Amino acid sequence: MSSLARSFPRRRFVVSLMTAGAAVALSACGGSGAAPAVTAVASLAPPQAAASTAPASTSATTTVTATSVPSASSAVASAATAATSGSATSTAASAVAATTSGLTTAGLTLNAPTGAKATLRYSSWGTLTSQNVPIYNAFMQQNPGIAINFDTVGTFSEYFSKVQLQTASGAGPDVLAHSPYYVVVFAAKKVTRALDDLVARDKVDLTQLYAPLVASSRWQAGNIAVGAGSLHQIPANLNTGTLYFYNKTLFQQAGVQPPDEGWTWDTMLENAMKMTRATGANGNPQYGLGLPEDGNGSIYTWIWQNGGDFFDKDFTQCTLRSDGKAYDAFSFLVDLVHKQKVAAGPSTGDRIKLFTSGAAAMTPGGMWWSQTIAPTPSLDWDVFLPPKNPTTGSRVIDIYTNGIAIGSTSKHVDEAWTFLKWDTIGDGLPLEMANLPGYVPAHIATAEKYVFNPQRTTPPKSISLYSDVLKNGHVTFVVAGQGDIATATGKPQTDAFNGTQTVDAAATTIQQQVTSILNQQRAQLGL
Repeated sequence: MSSLARSFPRRRFVVSLMTAGAAVALSACGGSGAAPAVTAVASLAPPQAAASTAPASTSATTTVTATSVPSASSAVASAATAATSGSATSTAASAVAATTSGLTTAGLTLNAPTGAKATLRYSSWGTLTSQNVPIYNAFMQQNPGIAINFDTVGTFSEYFSKVQLQTASGAGPDVLAHSPYYVVVFAAKKVTRALDDLVARDKVDLTQLYAPLVASSRWQAGNIAVGAGSLHQIPANLNTGTLYFYNKTLFQQAGVQPPDEGWTWDTMLENAMKMTRATGANGNPQYGLGLPEDGNGSIYTWIWQNGGDFFDKDFTQCTLRSDGKAYDAFSFLVDLVHKQKVAAGPSTGDRIKLFTSGAAAMTPGGMWWSQTIAPTPSLDWDVFLPPKNPTTGSRVIDIYTNGIAIGSTSKHVDEAWTFLKWDTIGDGLPLEMANLPGYVPAHIATAEKYVFNPQRTTPPKSISLYSDVLKNGHVTFVVAGQGDIATATGKPQTDAFNGTQTVDAAATTIQQQVTSILNQQRAQLGL
């Protein structure tokens, strides 16, 4: 859909196929250009889990246009089991590397069982990767009656349009990679099948998954936003745009104690002032705080913490200017740049580099930023809990998921459902952790074992602090037209941070444009 395509200049959607069930890591991290093969929170989920998979005895080779390895499969079984030590990670990484030996430029090979009674067409944007192949093959080994036919539909925006057209013609996919940008439109246009009957039939315990992510997978007929109604996807991965990173060295040099649970917005400002320098160690200005937006370029988290909202309760209009608490939060953030002069503006360049170069003592950013930050050996860093709003006491942050759905035209619903369960709450989880650097599952027990583990020995060592915060996170990317909304918000918000437009003017423009988009979306969906 064009609305998604038009959001690309504002942000680059970093996508990679994470699992056999397409736990696609979608992150928006400013800029443009081709996405790397594997992203998300690479340093957060060391590939350590063991996987038990029987070797394939009889298989037919299916070559996928995107890529193809001869029989990459059972070497994952030697990956070390659940530990957070560096040696365990190294052992597991070696085992995983063995699964992708023999790669050829022709592509990657999936080993479809010869006796399969059903072939699932699994559709996604992006391409099949060497990390996915062992997972797909393991599923088929464990479920020899089901084959997987991987179908790359095109780019992110092409996928959105083509899957709708395929479904309208009665030939939609069996299993769909699902983005939080799609849920409302795919449900409203009957691209995805409601899953509630299958959940009830098999007594699937959805409390195993982060509750906000389950809520974000529900849609009620007539609504323009998610949050209630029928379940249209199973959450696969977890992400947030609001992790707080800090440079331990710069804190020590300024005599500032490491952040703790008592920090508020005021504490953050006070300490940012202490670490702001006209000339830092590298000869450039040193900021106490990076650009005060989240990793997706939004300010939702600060609005929610201040007791306001970006939308009214029925999503009929944007309320950035009319909601005083939302407006005050926006003003506070802009003042950090222009009034207190402790935060970097957009003109300072790449936000992650600002932190890794030592030009920002702390910064809010996306969970996936850890992948880029981790390989900086000279940087002594960690994360800390979001500072609480001094008035409301709230430290709520954003949370979102890429899920897996069943197509409404699928003739293999039971087999597709087997696939979804295996991937999101079953035997596929250890394989994901073993093969996919940075994968953060929506499955709570697995996430707390491998990612939010208090015994972590590698940065971010304090990431376990975020587990409870995320259990109570505020769902973002909730409404139809979110891509257009990101674009409409982007320029005026950036202009306010750059000082080329007042907060009042920027908030007024955003409110008018976003409200118009909501009206357009309602008309397009017949709501």
